[in-house]
Amino acid sequence: MSTTDTAVANRSDTDQEEQASVSKYLVMRSHLDIVNRKPTFEPFDDLPRYWVDGHKGLTQFNNIFSLVIPEGEKFFIRSVMRVKKDIKDPQLLDDIISFSKQEAHHAKAHIEFNNVLRKHGYDVDGFTKFTKRYFYVVEKFLPAKIALALTVFMEHLTAVMAEGAHRFPELQEGLPKEARDFWDWHAVEEMEHKSVAFDVLTEIGGGYFTRTLTAGIFITLCIISMTFITPVLMILGMMTNRGKDKPAEKSVTLKELEAMRPGVMGEWNKFVWQSFKKYFHPGFHPWQNDDIEYITRWREKNTLRSNE
Repeated sequence: MSTTDTAVANRSDTDQEEQASVSKYLVMRSHLDIVNRKPTFEPFDDLPRYWVDGHKGLTQFNNIFSLVIPEGEKFFIRSVMRVKKDIKDPQLLDDIISFSKQEAHHAKAHIEFNNVLRKHGYDVDGFTKFTKRYFYVVEKFLPAKIALALTVFMEHLTAVMAEGAHRFPELQEGLPKEARDFWDWHAVEEMEHKSVAFDVLTEIGGGYFTRTLTAGIFITLCIISMTFITPVLMILGMMTNRGKDKPAEKSVTLKELEAMRPGVMGEWNKFVWQSFKKYFHPGFHPWQNDDIEYITRWREKNTLRSNE
């Protein structure tokens, strides 16, 4: 057998392993519904400038995440809907609709949350314009399957961080109630629908090499972004809360973040790293991280359940 034939055979075996993994975890997923909620929250108007326990660094970390979310969620919806016509499985079609509704709610809710950041001096409009252009370029030049594979990877990272927030509740100590309710709701829904994009990609023939190669390219672009683009954004004031009467503030480092939550941040980082590596294993499926416990606990205790 030639080297090319061997590579093709290995790829086929790997993709079959991926498909078997999906079938196994779809059984687990079938016991968990993706709930379409329309929650209401207390107004964010009185949210302090450093709303994460008074920490500038932790607040910056979450603020930047929130600024990306509206356009990111819209991109996730579009990438899944672009291939919806190729899906035949009725349950997966229902999941696509539920996924899209949840992500649409997230985008809308974070637009409202980001309005408070505007009052704190963040260039919300500038950042939104930048992220919108970024996703426009991705959709214009990448095939639908690759754009979906990018969504799959980003959904995995989001779900991991969501689980981490519930696994290590100490990270949310000192949050105002309205902020904690808001982020807990978003995190739970990310866990609920975390496998939808992955299952769609598998359904249309996107296997191990498609998703891992796309993830590798995305990671490379992130490194380039952090090296070259991020400093430019900071100069423009998009990533620092610089208002007319507020001096520009430096972005926080990972070392500084860990010092703010000694011990816990280290455990969180370890959990995120281990979950990140799982993505590159043949036969990976998002539900290998079994976070049903955290979803169930939130559903039992949280009053937002009544707003479904």
